[in-house]
Amino acid sequence: MGGLEEKSGNGGSVCASRAISDCRFNRHSAFGNLRHIVAALAALFKAWWIKLCYDALEGKAILSTAFHHAKSRFVPLFKFELILTLLIGIAFIPLINLGLDFFRNIHMLTKEAALYYVISFMIWSAFLGIFAIAIQFLFTFVPYAIVIDLKGTLSGIRRGVMVLRHNLVDTIIMWLLVGLAGMALQVAAYPFRFFGFWGTLAGTLVAVILGWVAVMPITTCWWVELYRRRSKTLNSLPNG
Repeated sequence: MGGLEEKSGNGGSVCASRAISDCRFNRHSAFGNLRHIVAALAALFKAWWIKLCYDALEGKAILSTAFHHAKSRFVPLFKFELILTLLIGIAFIPLINLGLDFFRNIHMLTKEAALYYVISFMIWSAFLGIFAIAIQFLFTFVPYAIVIDLKGTLSGIRRGVMVLRHNLVDTIIMWLLVGLAGMALQVAAYPFRFFGFWGTLAGTLVAVILGWVAVMPITTCWWVELYRRRSKTLNSLPNG
């Protein structure tokens, strides 16, 4: 009887472990699916917004027409967003491994070793920040090539890089202007921090609303106009 009870107890533990594992897997799977849905909606919204700004500059903006066009450009744009995320994500692998190694050995680290990890983490973080900015800068015009010029994912990357290569100074200036617009939002929200937690929360909310309602439409129209003008000068080039 004792053996049966022991087997029963072990069986119960195995079942409980499996249930916990299944629960964790389902939770991670649901979280992964949610991230994919959010990424897909973001790509669709970006395509819709680019087309809407383009049509507004042409004097014929219609929400439904822009959305219909965005749906037709969703797949190549979403593929590009996945490539961009993958490139940046791969670059973060050494930083993740460094962090995991630090926490595995945290109880036996000397001060010199801890300092080494901190300095290495800071250097890698700076490098990855520069790398992420460089990748986004290189692919600045790719979404506009895909949405406006009806390019596929790879042809859109080639077209976007070509536009950047022939308009490097203008692109740098535009990035600086967009950065200043983002800084202006932070400056506008900064006084709210003097009112504590709720003030900081309100300031963040104001910055987000202003970003969506004012800054993002304006800056997107800037990029669309820059791409539209500069892209026309490349139409006579090979593979343009």
